[in-house]
Amino acid sequence: MHKLVSPHMLRFHDWYETRNNLWLILEYCTGADLESLLKQDGHLPEASVRMFGLDMLAGLKYMHCMGMLHCDLRPRNFLVDEHGILKIADFKMARKVPKVPLGDTPLDARGTPAYMAPELFLAEGVHSYTSDLWALGCVLYELRRGSTPFGDSTTMPLAELIENINTKEPVADKDNGRRASSSSSSSSSSSSSDAALPAMSAKLADLLLWLLEKAPMNRCD
Repeated sequence: MHKLVSPHMLRFHDWYETRNNLWLILEYCTGADLESLLKQDGHLPEASVRMFGLDMLAGLKYMHCMGMLHCDLRPRNFLVDEHGILKIADFKMARKVPKVPLGDTPLDARGTPAYMAPELFLAEGVHSYTSDLWALGCVLYELRRGSTPFGDSTTMPLAELIENINTKEPVADKDNGRRASSSSSSSSSSSSSDAALPAMSAKLADLLLWLLEKAPMNRCD
């Protein structure tokens, strides 16, 4: 963590050890995290999503250029400093790009289910740059619409969440984005519920559909 030095990464200052604990001294961000912001406001204007999204992408690009994956991107792991700049935090699951499949790795060591890419639920799956980008897409969707795109394992059975991640289209608005207009029958059945959600521009919808491609090789990279 001390090697990650960027305006969009939470800064590590020092550490020390006592008899029972290891203490880290980290940068203090007065703006709390995006999860707290969502609890307060419900969802954000698209202009704010765009501004925060640029910060997220800058931080993630820096990590990826350093050969590192975050593996647990979600709103609570983005902090806001006193200048309104977003910083990636919580690197306990961060790792170098792995070369072997997940195999029997427990689910709680793979990430947070609501933000995990479809391949991460498989034994042959592997964390990658594109799985981080999938999680970024989930966070951007949540910032705009106030909920995760496929559901949450705290409010639905895990099996149902995984089924949604594998089969459900994230954006069903028929007039939003070139790929959203050709959504499958499963997505069109949910278009009426999407209509009640905060509006989303065609550009944002199209970006989310690119980030949330089911197949990793077709996903934004």
